[in-house]
Amino acid sequence: SYLAIFVEAIVGRAMFGQTRRDAQILRELRKMELEDREHHKEEDAIEGDLLRMVTALYQAHLAQNPPTK
Repeated sequence: SYLAIFVEAIVGRAMFGQTRRDAQILRELRKMELEDREHHKEEDAIEGDLLRMVTALYQAHLAQNPPTK
């Protein structure tokens, strides 16, 4: 019937529109995930630099002040 075809057309358009919105949201989520990953890489690099600096300072301290028994 024409009514059934009309209803199916409306439902199809709604589903297509929702799929498009879902794709937009997924793209935004992916972008946020990539930005977050880059931020964590920067944090990891900074933590690694700090650990190397603290280790070097501790080794310099031990060289000047050897532990006594």
